[in-house]
Amino acid sequence: MTVQVRIKRNIRKILERASVYGAVIVALIIVLFPLYWMFSTSIKPPLKIFSIPPSLIPPELTFKNYADLFVRVPFLNLFLNSAIITGGALAVGLSFGSLAAYGLSRYEFPGSRYFLGFVIISRMIPYVAFVIPIFLLTSNLGLLDTHVGVILAHSIFIMPFTIWLMKSFFDEIPRDFEEAAMVDGASRLGAIRIALRLALPGLGTTAILTFLDSWNEFMFALTITRTFTSKTVPVALVELLERPYQVPWGVITAGSFIFTIPILALGYFIQKYVARSFVLGVVK
Repeated sequence: MTVQVRIKRNIRKILERASVYGAVIVALIIVLFPLYWMFSTSIKPPLKIFSIPPSLIPPELTFKNYADLFVRVPFLNLFLNSAIITGGALAVGLSFGSLAAYGLSRYEFPGSRYFLGFVIISRMIPYVAFVIPIFLLTSNLGLLDTHVGVILAHSIFIMPFTIWLMKSFFDEIPRDFEEAAMVDGASRLGAIRIALRLALPGLGTTAILTFLDSWNEFMFALTITRTFTSKTVPVALVELLERPYQVPWGVITAGSFIFTIPILALGYFIQKYVARSFVLGVVK
C-alpha cells in the first residue's frame, strides 16, 4: 500500500511539473512567435513573404530589406527622434511624477485623499480624447513639428501613471529612514534622495513601463509632427503603408524589428529591479 501511495505521489509530481513546464512553453511560444515571425519576414525576399503555405523557416535569406529601409526613409534620424522624445518624456515624467508621489505619500493637505483618485481617473481617459486639446496647445505655443511638443504630449499621460505607481512604493518605505537622516542634519531634499534610493526597484519598474508607452506611442506623434526632423519611427513606418502600388512589408518588418531591440535590451537590464519590486510588494 505504501509503495502504491509513493508511486501515485511521484506520478502526481511529474504531472504537476509537466503541466507547469507545458504552460511556460505555451506562454513563451505565444510571446516570442510574433517576434520571430517579424524577423523571418524581414529577411525574406518580397515574393516569398506571402507564399502559400507560409514557411516558418525562410527558404532564402536576404538582408536587402534592411538596406532598403535606410534608402526609403532616414531611419537613423527617425530612431534618434524617438530616443530624444522618449528620453525627454521619461526625464520630465519620472522627475516631476516621483516628487508629486512623494508629496502625496508624506504630506496631507485638504483634498489629498481625493487627489490620487483624480490622477487615476485622468489615466483611465482614452488618449484620443486628449488629441485635439494637445494639438491646440502645442499649436498655440508654437511647438508643432518639434521634439518639445511631442515630449509635452507624452509627459501628460506618463505623469499620472508615475504618480500612481510611485506613491504605492513610497507608502511602503518607513519614514524612520528619512527622520533619522534629518536628525543627523540632512535637509528635506536629502531625505527625498534617501527615499528615492530605497524606491529604486519601483522607479525601475515605472521607467520600463513608461518607456514602453512613450517608445511605442503613435497618435500624438502623428498629430504633432510634420517632417522627418521630428517624426518618430512608428509614424514613418505607418506612412510606408501608403505606397500606391505595393506595400513594402519586408522593409516595414525590418524597421519594426530594429525598433524592438531597445525594448528587449531595456527589459533584460532592468528585469532585476522589476522582479525585486514584485518580491517586495508580496513580502510587505
